[in-house]
Amino acid sequence: MWAWTDRIGILLFDAAFAAAVFLTLILLAILACRQPARRILLARVALLASLGIPPLVAWGHLPRLNLIDTFVESRFFPRALVEAAAALESPRESEAPDGSGRPVLVFPDWIIEREDVALRWLPRGLTIMDLICVSVGGAWLILGIAGVQWLIDRSHPASPEALAMLDSLLQGRTWDGPRPGLKVCARLKHPVVTGLRRPMILIPEALDQPVEHPEPLRLSLLHELAHVERSDHWFSTAASLAQAIWFFLPQIWWIRAQLLIDQEFLADRAAADLYGTSSDYASSLLSIATGEPSAPSTCPDPGERMPVVEAGPAPLGTGEEGPSPLFQRMMMLLNCPYPVEARTPRVWSWTSRFAVVSTSILAACLVIRWPHPSLADSTLALSKSPHARFKSTHFLAEPLSEPDGRWRSRIYVLPVMLPSRFDLDVEVRCMERGPGQIRVVGESITIPALSIIDDPAEAIGDEPYWHRVHIHRDGPEVSISLDDRPIADAEPAGPTPACLTIQSPLESPAEFRNLIISW
Repeated sequence: MWAWTDRIGILLFDAAFAAAVFLTLILLAILACRQPARRILLARVALLASLGIPPLVAWGHLPRLNLIDTFVESRFFPRALVEAAAALESPRESEAPDGSGRPVLVFPDWIIEREDVALRWLPRGLTIMDLICVSVGGAWLILGIAGVQWLIDRSHPASPEALAMLDSLLQGRTWDGPRPGLKVCARLKHPVVTGLRRPMILIPEALDQPVEHPEPLRLSLLHELAHVERSDHWFSTAASLAQAIWFFLPQIWWIRAQLLIDQEFLADRAAADLYGTSSDYASSLLSIATGEPSAPSTCPDPGERMPVVEAGPAPLGTGEEGPSPLFQRMMMLLNCPYPVEARTPRVWSWTSRFAVVSTSILAACLVIRWPHPSLADSTLALSKSPHARFKSTHFLAEPLSEPDGRWRSRIYVLPVMLPSRFDLDVEVRCMERGPGQIRVVGESITIPALSIIDDPAEAIGDEPYWHRVHIHRDGPEVSISLDDRPIADAEPAGPTPACLTIQSPLESPAEFRNLIISW
């Protein structure tokens, strides 16, 4: 049982990470798009694609890209961090009970063998909590769908005048699906469109008065028919399902909220074009919102409590949570600073669909795992690039002056990540006539007698002589040559420093030129 729990936990973790990366990219794309129709398309395709990420991750045939390994191999992380991680034992993976060879446990052995039960059971507890929350969200969604169907079954047909008005508004429209119906529900305070098989417009009894007050009913039907024409009720339900699965990701909450707002705005825009002008529609909408009848509001999806726009003071005002949805709809209708597209261009529509679906597949290939111990030797991957190199034309290393007048060597750390295998060539000169206390690549490698002039004829006055230094390091083995002559008494090599280090002489500066590191 626990083996399957661990396996499901790994699946959920990988799927959640992929969904977080994918939805973050979609959120940024929506922010960069100002047309509501295009934002709606991106949000709808992204929400549906997010539902397919868990099956893609569970499929197991997609290539896997470990981001931590990639960052380490690209030398994005400091070597010290990689070596510290490699000091811990590598993840222990057990096979699935079905013998497929898939990893079940991804915990270091030192964690599994510890007596601390909390560390061992924390991933399992999180997995169980996630499954419980998703089950509760799914049950709530199913209950909402059943509740909506219960409302439809207990609603009575609208009056003949209301049905005649609906027929007149449907003339000239083309429907890809079944024709929407119209019923009256005494339990509602505002009109909504719902229905999984057949779209059904439910209106409150106060609006079923087409003879005495035809305008509120006409405005409401135009608004709800715009929702039906764009299948908003279907995608609202899909958004609720995605939110129930990825409830812990804030991106899904924002994308869903933006989707509902944009759907309302486009429905208002379409209804206003048929109702008259935008100002006439906004004025009628405001009068309905402040009067006894209710304004057409966001069509609720099953599983969510239906929002009610009640009469009250300042319905268009701003509260602690910001402008109300009705206020935003009115402002977009009256003060939209750019032309609004009713539909997305065909080329943009299909291109964006392909891009969103491809991004979801690529996101499903991303994983994060404990770094492999072989990454402590990061040049194993760098060895595939024999032309990688670093060059510095000139560098001056000066000693440090103490307050008491004494001097001591100073260590310079250059921002160059060092692999375990490299070749370093440099020309060095300093003023000291004894063995120069100069160290290159940390204290583990000492370069003796850099300033000793073997042939005094080569010196010009007091000008120090340039010495050619070559250092070759291959893991624990190091060789040093000075002026093409090997130095046999080099100190034993320790661990490769994370960065290039140069230690100055004790009392005089040293110059370095033509420093080249290749690996």
